[in-house]
Amino acid sequence: MPRTKKRNQPTEVVVETAHQRKPRTTDLDERLAMANAEIDRLTKLNEERRILIEKTRAKLSQRQNALLRSEEQLEKVLKKRARIEKQKSKPALRESKATEKAQMQALLEAIRKSGKSIEEVMKNL
Repeated sequence: MPRTKKRNQPTEVVVETAHQRKPRTTDLDERLAMANAEIDRLTKLNEERRILIEKTRAKLSQRQNALLRSEEQLEKVLKKRARIEKQKSKPALRESKATEKAQMQALLEAIRKSGKSIEEVMKNL
């Protein structure tokens, strides 16, 4: 719908269009050249994306290998920790062996002082 301006100015009609189209290039050679340029651009873009995907896959592979190595190291450290804890829980066993050894030494010393041989003491038992 035409609009008019106010304040005693001459009437000006403004026509609104929904969409203005570009004039179509009628030269087929130009259209073919534009299509070739678009093909070249898209081909280059796709190749760059393929290269980027390959680099990403390589980096992913490296990170997966690093993760596997790290998990193996973690397993080793956990096993080492378990061994240390097991050894830590054994001091009573070591102490009992030490006291048993001291008792055996005292017994042998007592046998020697009595003047009897170990075989004689064993026969009496």
